[in-house]
Amino acid sequence: IGKAVVKEFLDLGATVIAVGRSVEILQELEEEFANEKLTTLAADVSTSLGVEIVVSAITELDILVNNVGMNIRKKYVDYQDDEFKKMMNTNLFSYYELTKSLYPLLKTSKGNVVSIASVAGMNHLKSGVIYGMTKAAMIQFTKNVAVEWAADGIRVNAVSPWYIFTPLTAGVLGNEEFLNEVISRTPMKR
Repeated sequence: IGKAVVKEFLDLGATVIAVGRSVEILQELEEEFANEKLTTLAADVSTSLGVEIVVSAITELDILVNNVGMNIRKKYVDYQDDEFKKMMNTNLFSYYELTKSLYPLLKTSKGNVVSIASVAGMNHLKSGVIYGMTKAAMIQFTKNVAVEWAADGIRVNAVSPWYIFTPLTAGVLGNEEFLNEVISRTPMKR
């Protein structure tokens, strides 16, 4: 999803800063979009230090896309405290802290925030309780911040995609029975 967002903004002529934890993936982006207005930044925004690295690198901002996310698929009673904390920090803290920290730049530009939530934040999927909870919180956060920041001219939205073939979903969508179930619940069957 992140790569598709980067490509779309570059195709529209935007200057893009792509942030990620994986130096290898960032290098692949740099190679693929070598002649574009792309800067990459290695940082783990599930930590305060990672957020500080990103915020200190940005001087102007029109659009913030919160696309950080991870999942650990298991039954609720099987989650360990460290797994819960990791998911909360990745799926919630990251966009909470980035959005808050970048507010002054967004206010100056009358910018936009777009967070990538999930259908799992509104309906039960086989994505796990913690994942669904973090995405539901993101949707509610978005509704409240949108109202609060409207007076500053900042638009705040969330997009809730269904299953998309990505490295993070490859494991579950690689199961033919599960994939067929997903497709059967998908209106356009794709």
